[in-house]
Amino acid sequence: MIPLPQKIRKNGYDYTQVLRGGKSCIYAQWSGEIIMAYEVMKIRVKPGRWIKGTWIEEREKFPADEDFGYTAWSYPTWERAKEKYDELEYK
Repeated sequence: MIPLPQKIRKNGYDYTQVLRGGKSCIYAQWSGEIIMAYEVMKIRVKPGRWIKGTWIEEREKFPADEDFGYTAWSYPTWERAKEKYDELEYK
């Protein structure tokens, strides 16, 4: 299985994974040199599949915009993000 990347660029922002557990993780959302928010997400797996005769390995999925509020959340402070992470990871 291919894990979530340590760094990713999406929607004009850079994201860096800052904390990861077995069920969830936190990414810092950067705009230049400034952290804009912390995004907490459940780790979800996209199953492997065949596409035009090529096998695509199963992989962890970075959330889409419509996942927010269901499997991903954005917080302005580390403290709030860590609270949600702890809730997902330990409950």
